Amino acid sequence: MKRVLALAMIALLAVPASAGLGTSTASFSGGPTDDTDGVAIAAQTNGTVVNGSNVTRTRLELSGDTRHNVTRPSLDLGAAIAADDGALESAYQTRVDQRRIFSASDGDRLVERFTDRVETRIDALRTRERAATQAYAAGDISEQELARRLVLIANEANQLHDQLKALGDVANRRETTLRITSLEFRPRSFTGRAHDELERGLRGTKTSHVSITATQNGYVLGLLNQSEGTYYRQALRFDNRNPDGPTTLKTTDQAFDRLRALYPETKTDEVFIPSLQRARDAGLYEVSINYPEGSSTLYLDAATSSVFFEVKRLDVEAMPRSTVLNRTIDGLRIVVERTYDNGPALVKAFDADTGEPAGVTLAVDGRDVGGTGVNGERWFIAPSGTYQLSVSNGDARFNVTVPAA
Repeated sequence: MKRVLALAMIALLAVPASAGLGTSTASFSGGPTDDTDGVAIAAQTNGTVVNGSNVTRTRLELSGDTRHNVTRPSLDLGAAIAADDGALESAYQTRVDQRRIFSASDGDRLVERFTDRVETRIDALRTRERAATQAYAAGDISEQELARRLVLIANEANQLHDQLKALGDVANRRETTLRITSLEFRPRSFTGRAHDELERGLRGTKTSHVSITATQNGYVLGLLNQSEGTYYRQALRFDNRNPDGPTTLKTTDQAFDRLRALYPETKTDEVFIPSLQRARDAGLYEVSINYPEGSSTLYLDAATSSVFFEVKRLDVEAMPRSTVLNRTIDGLRIVVERTYDNGPALVKAFDADTGEPAGVTLAVDGRDVGGTGVNGERWFIAPSGTYQLSVSNGDARFNVTVPAA
């Protein structure tokens, strides 16, 4: 059964983050730092801070060599048909299972057996997801193919979630119901807003670009919704998940203490934890964290004591950022403000003489990211590290190098 622990505005002890979690701070007062345990710490700069505070933002980061690209998947009828066929097959299977359960003398025995089947399929999905991610990280498949595979996996995960809910509706034994409720947490880590956007592209619907970064140990999807002014980030670390391992975090109190260690910013008045739920049979905890600029939902593995999946939904205008470029070229002043590595960045273009907003067209490392609007501004998801920004203003065109920090 889902248990919610309301935890708001609690004073916490600050301790270092563990491997796989990166932090960025809006103070930007020091130089680049590294943690010997592999914690990726966002580089800091003495640049101007916008919308700043001294609150640290922790996020799940990847380890190892990364491969990064930005994709807007094109129409893939095969993938769309496969997704639709899978949904029909799943709905049919659910109806067949329910009829068998209702007609059986011991329906709960069948519920348990069908639940075992769903759990096995969830495990198989993770294996497929990891294989696809590693193939992309190794350069064996394109970002389009990775997107196709992730969409099909996400669709199947949603179908398995629906099957679990249907089984829970007909289960009579309390222990069976509790197990099913717990297992419903597991398919959630295969899906998200970025997966939805990838699917829209494969179905031929006009979509936004999705940033894909992957290593042999995990992947990060980034989606910037220009109309909403919202940034979605989904990060997953395969090596932080061990559902069959011995339980290290046995209680919600232990999980909460661990969370305090991983996300020390929760000690401040600006960040709080509205819920922490335990999914005993899934071997994980689902935690929500609210920031001034948005929210984060993460899954803490009970065996490894590490976060293996994290979803962020942030208001880009409210995200702390620093100025990493301020150049005047050919009568234009170009300002670039950075949030964090491989996160949203803001370009501002002004007439150098009048200070009026300027309409220019932008490209990042040769990829078109659109133009500045009437306010002379444009948000985009920046690549990791240093990149080239091309600015076109009528017949004039120039390139500038944007530093990593």
